Amino acid sequence: MKVLFDSNVIIDAISARDNAGNGADTLFLMAISKDIDGFLLSKQITDIYYVLRRYMDDKDERITFIGFLLKTFEIINIGYDELFGAKCMYGDDFEDDLISFAAEKCEMDYIATSNIEHFNLSYVKAGTPREILSEIEKVRKTTSN
Repeated sequence: MKVLFDSNVIIDAISARDNAGNGADTLFLMAISKDIDGFLLSKQITDIYYVLRRYMDDKDERITFIGFLLKTFEIINIGYDELFGAKCMYGDDFEDDLISFAAEKCEMDYIATSNIEHFNLSYVKAGTPREILSEIEKVRKTTSN
């Protein structure tokens, strides 16, 4: 299963934010163990690094975590085509439109996000980590029968 992670899911998985406990940590661990194919956009790496400053005081620790993400997730490069495609979606949030466009272009199965309402225009199904975990469980039950 190919899952494009919204940045908020990564931050939820490693922090004690209010959304912690929403299944983000479990979905994140599934990407680490390669039970699912986890993807991030190249531009998300800088966004995540910026937010990490709230949770990790040590710069070396932040850099190490970014290196971990680069090894764990497949990175989708963002270029003109993706930016232009996202611009043409006319959604409320350009960054989420970019994720939606890239998810469709790269044939993702899901977009994992804490903000499903931001992905109303997406052709790829957006779900909370809990919802995606539930779908994974259904697929496993179906294939084991």
